[in-house]
Amino acid sequence: MGRKNSILRQILFPIVIILVSITVLIIGGVIYTFSSSYTNNIITQNANTASYIAEAVTNFMDGAYNITDEIGHNPYITGMDRIQQESVLDSVTERNPYIELAYIVDMDGMQTARSSGKCGDRSSRWWFKQMKETQKSFISKSYYSVSTNVPCASIFIPIVQNGSITALSCSDLKLDYLTSLVEKYNSRNSGQFSFIIDGEGVVVAHPDRRFIEELYNYKTMTHTTSEKNADGFVKTDDSGQVVTREESFKVDPKFAEAIDNLLSGKRETALVNMEGTASFIACAPVKLKGNSANWGVVTVQNAKLAFSMMHRIIRIMLLIGSMTLLVSIVIVIILTRKITNPITKICSIIGYNENILISGETEGLKTIEVGIKNEIGDVAEGFNTFTEKLAETMKEIRSSQKKEREIGAKLLEEVNSLVVATKENAATSQDSSAAVKEIVATMEDTNDLSENISRKIKDVSSVASMTSSDVTDGVSQIELNMKQLHEIFDANKRTIEGMKDLSERIESIWDIVTLINNVADQTKIIAFNAELEANMAGEAGKSFRIVANEIRRLSDGIISGTKEIKEKITEVQHSSDSLILYSESSTAKINEGYENARKLDKKFGSIKNSAEITAKSAEDIAGIIEQQTVASEQILIAIKEIASGVENFTVSTDNISGAAENVRKISEDLNSASQE
Repeated sequence: MGRKNSILRQILFPIVIILVSITVLIIGGVIYTFSSSYTNNIITQNANTASYIAEAVTNFMDGAYNITDEIGHNPYITGMDRIQQESVLDSVTERNPYIELAYIVDMDGMQTARSSGKCGDRSSRWWFKQMKETQKSFISKSYYSVSTNVPCASIFIPIVQNGSITALSCSDLKLDYLTSLVEKYNSRNSGQFSFIIDGEGVVVAHPDRRFIEELYNYKTMTHTTSEKNADGFVKTDDSGQVVTREESFKVDPKFAEAIDNLLSGKRETALVNMEGTASFIACAPVKLKGNSANWGVVTVQNAKLAFSMMHRIIRIMLLIGSMTLLVSIVIVIILTRKITNPITKICSIIGYNENILISGETEGLKTIEVGIKNEIGDVAEGFNTFTEKLAETMKEIRSSQKKEREIGAKLLEEVNSLVVATKENAATSQDSSAAVKEIVATMEDTNDLSENISRKIKDVSSVASMTSSDVTDGVSQIELNMKQLHEIFDANKRTIEGMKDLSERIESIWDIVTLINNVADQTKIIAFNAELEANMAGEAGKSFRIVANEIRRLSDGIISGTKEIKEKITEVQHSSDSLILYSESSTAKINEGYENARKLDKKFGSIKNSAEITAKSAEDIAGIIEQQTVASEQILIAIKEIASGVENFTVSTDNISGAAENVRKISEDLNSASQE
């Protein structure tokens, strides 16, 4: 279970973190791009609205200007006949209701004709003085008409005859059309409204009539309000006129700067604070004909209301992104488990089999069920083959070890017998030596001693023959043991070859993983090239650029995943290499046992030679005794020879005893080694 959690942490968690990071980056980038685009779109729409209104105001004012100019070129007007002039002026105001009053003023300041009302002296008016001074047509600043309760403006155009100004063509315009114009672009839902100011900064059109009635001036930042008495009623003077006072107000410095630029004929967009609310403004100048100051259109939109739709879209995008991320994580978890579960199962079975083998057992080894046909399935199949061969090899080794223990026990028993026999030979040799001494001391007992010596020699010969036979059997057993050790060596060698074959199969997986890495790298390069092409395509390739970027990041995720697979394959390969090392160590032990057996074979050969010498010496002694009976006169000489032979025999017997003791120790070591 620990390995499974480890694999999930190593593979799943990094992929999830990568997916979350990619999703956050993509959503963040999209939101940032969308917000910037949306903000630019709001600014552009406000600028367009201001431009549309400015164009409409320009057309309206140009139309009124042209009509006033046409009046000055009418022959009935230039003829300076009052009745004819009034007829033309009445016709003009009737056809153009937005012209409140049309009139002609001569160069003395007297009105010669009016579309309505009585003519009067206008020589003291500021506009007449300006016309006399500049002799250029112009449109006046706005003023609020108490009679019509609407803002107005006047147009003054000189009437030129024979190169000199003879009169002035004048018209007073009602600007209520401009109010209806800005009301058409007023939207409570989006928080957008527009207003128009004249060349002096006075509001001439606004959705809120309070700004018109109180003569809000965005150049001087003042407005006019009516004074009220203690009862809350409007104050009036003695003539009945409303008593007013001028009050100042404050605006955002950015807004004031935008108004200054607007009145100087510049377009302007900005984000300002309007009465405590962040708002977008767009300013468009209205250029009037003649020697007239520029008017302006200001479009204002509440930023909070403007962004409400964008915020709803962003929330939807976040919801979709979160759902997409959740689905991606679930898919990654499923795919990761499909990859890691077989590997975890293989690692678990390898660990279980390792514990079984360490305990010295071969029964109960597990195999892996191969249910898929891929690289992991090939690894599982190779592991099953390796496990089966390893179990067979271990059984053969166990069987060989059992036979070795049996042979070692038998060999130890025979060697023990040999040791007893050699000890008896030593005792016999000592007895023979004592007998020879007695023969030398007492010649009378020669016959008895000769018979005794004859019997002892026969016993020695018999023991030597038996020793030679036992040694021959021991040599045969050792040769058989060497043959079996060689067979064990061959079986272990085949096991090592099987494990190396498994290692080569694992190596083949590296090629496939490398291929996956190459494909991922190529995909990443293609995605990068696609992103470059999308960047070159500009706005049209923006969506494709996002997809290409995501493909490139997913390629990085595939490369990271194959890296984790490489690490797991490396762990499996290390386990296989460890098994190969264990098997090669067993091979070294088998070779060591084989060499010990060869040494033991040489020792047994030496024992065999000693036994043969012993038998031959016994035969020689028997011949000497037979000669003694024939030639008693040579008894002394024969006894000396016998004494010499007995001494040699004693040395040989000691040698045989030492060799037998060495063989016994070797047999014990061999038996102990086989039991281990």
